[in-house]
Amino acid sequence: DTTTMRFTAFQRSCWLLVWTFIWTLHHAYAEEELKLSSLKEELFIDRRPPPSVEEIYKLIEQELPSLPLEFMQRHIDDELRLNVSCALYPQLMQLEFHNTYWQVHRSDNLTFYLYGAYYDNRTAVVSHGAPLVRILASVNVIDVDLKDYPPSYCQLWYEEHSVPFIVPVHAYRQLWYKPWDGNPELYFPQFVECAIPTEVQHLVPKTVSLVASECARATNNLRVIYEPPVNRPQRGFAVCSTGLFNPYRDNSMRLVEWLELLRLLGAEHVMLPTFGIHPNATKVLRYYEAEGFVSAPGISFARGEPSLPHIAFEMIKASLGNHRVNELIPLNDCLCRNMYKYDYIVIIDVDEVIMPVGATRNWADMTPLAEAQTRQDDCEEGASSLCFRNVYFPAYPERKPFSDAVPHYMYMMQHVARVADHLEPYVATKCFHSTHSVVGVHNHFPMQWVAGCHMRSVNVSIGQMQHYREPDIPETLENPVIDGVIWRYKEPLVQHTQAVLRQLGLLRWVDVPLNDAQEEAIIVEKPIDVELKSSQTAQKLESKVEPESNMEKDSVAQSAKTAEHFEL
Repeated sequence: DTTTMRFTAFQRSCWLLVWTFIWTLHHAYAEEELKLSSLKEELFIDRRPPPSVEEIYKLIEQELPSLPLEFMQRHIDDELRLNVSCALYPQLMQLEFHNTYWQVHRSDNLTFYLYGAYYDNRTAVVSHGAPLVRILASVNVIDVDLKDYPPSYCQLWYEEHSVPFIVPVHAYRQLWYKPWDGNPELYFPQFVECAIPTEVQHLVPKTVSLVASECARATNNLRVIYEPPVNRPQRGFAVCSTGLFNPYRDNSMRLVEWLELLRLLGAEHVMLPTFGIHPNATKVLRYYEAEGFVSAPGISFARGEPSLPHIAFEMIKASLGNHRVNELIPLNDCLCRNMYKYDYIVIIDVDEVIMPVGATRNWADMTPLAEAQTRQDDCEEGASSLCFRNVYFPAYPERKPFSDAVPHYMYMMQHVARVADHLEPYVATKCFHSTHSVVGVHNHFPMQWVAGCHMRSVNVSIGQMQHYREPDIPETLENPVIDGVIWRYKEPLVQHTQAVLRQLGLLRWVDVPLNDAQEEAIIVEKPIDVELKSSQTAQKLESKVEPESNMEKDSVAQSAKTAEHFEL
């Protein structure tokens, strides 16, 4: 009948579908077997050709900027010298190196460790006599009067001449005062200055050697650094910071937030020397180095202690005095490298920021107000340095996060409670140093200058130095005030910080068993119990990072079991 015929046709159709499915599956499996049979293991290694000689010289210049290797090798057969027995140009293997970054000069009982050499033809400098070559060094004495130093000479070498121009040391400029710490076991920073002879003042020397007598063959040879801006005028701000040295603490999030805030304020370049830091912090610095916003050179101790990350950390804890004299070296190196490119050098640590107050929102708008104020303070020439008063923003760990409107991991945005009073002017201050007049710097103020009215303190109605650490006087922790001036930058700062963290893989979407009351967890590389510290909850949960997860943002937003976390 009709029903039976329909059922039979249906059965045939079903069998046809089953057969088609089995054939398709078998065919696909056969194809996959064929593919697998053609697979083989292959090495994925770097097969690029080795770099050229010129490229190698560039790499060496990056890791050891003071060594003029390209110039030395190019003139290796040119017999550079004053005569056959006087001032022979030193060869590479005749140089005496010390702790990676330093070269050595000895004169009687003085030992100089030489870090870098810089050409200075700034108007204010030349007005005092002549352009200079300034050598940044650490010396083993501080209780010898500078006028009693044994003689030393600069052998200046030029591309345009095969003989050196030899001049006596013009001056020594100390960058440390004995009352701060005169421990005879330390090496103390100073500049060794040599004036350029009249007949070559139109030229820039390529290298310089410091010697104890005019004809001596040097054991050191430094590239003379001269880095004027390329295709742009001198302008803006560079930030110089002291060396980072903690390999155990992951402050990558703090670094990103700090660097992005500096960029919003107007910093064009940041120099962050390192002894050795946490891998995530290194990842952050490499990201910004690739952008050209940060440079992170290595640094070592002038005394000779190993600069390996873990032992350097212990050495710094063992002698803060040694660390403090040593950290002036990268600060002054940063000043000399950037003094032609920028109008101001800003010296701050990674827990500090100089913040505009009032109507101005960036350093470029704030600085003219500060300059005008200093000129009213009996300083018609203008200050060599504009210094901002310190105010502490402590951790206050017992306080709840300031607002749920920004991620709780953004430290500066959440820490808006500060002590009530600013420190007195010039106490633990930090400054904008004019590159037109400042010659040497300390962490807190200028040490040497050749023009202007020295430093001036800027009124707190114009700007302040926000210091995110505990105050030295515990009593000042009482009765804090809320100072949310940083919240003017909320939208771009949060957006830019999160974008960088995501790009570096430090901020990810992960599966977590959240309920309505649970907001946030800190994720590490393996599942752990994490204590939540938020304004709503203090419960425990277990969270697991899923590195291979590639979830769409829209689907994440629809799920109650997902959240974005900062990985510490």
